[in-house]
Amino acid sequence: MYLGMTVNFTEYLGEMMDLCFSRRAEDVDHRYLDSGDTSSSRAILKCTIPLSEIVTDFFDQLKSRSSGFASFECVFQPALSLMVNITMQLRRLRLQEKQLG
Repeated sequence: MYLGMTVNFTEYLGEMMDLCFSRRAEDVDHRYLDSGDTSSSRAILKCTIPLSEIVTDFFDQLKSRSSGFASFECVFQPALSLMVNITMQLRRLRLQEKQLG
């Protein structure tokens, strides 16, 4: 999973949320960055999204839905459940090795 962040005008926030959630994203946080009327204030949307959903045509859709104003940044965020599963599998293998040896 990747932590994705879009920064855009508030008038496009609904479109950005729709785009992200249609791509199996989960909402982490959204907030307004500055004060002012709705046409000039900016919003930030952070969500976790699978890489497979980003590499297809996500960026193109992001730009077309925001009239080219939105920006997007993503950072790899390892899933905790995957780490726990790997740890449990390693412990099970070590236990089996001790029983055999």
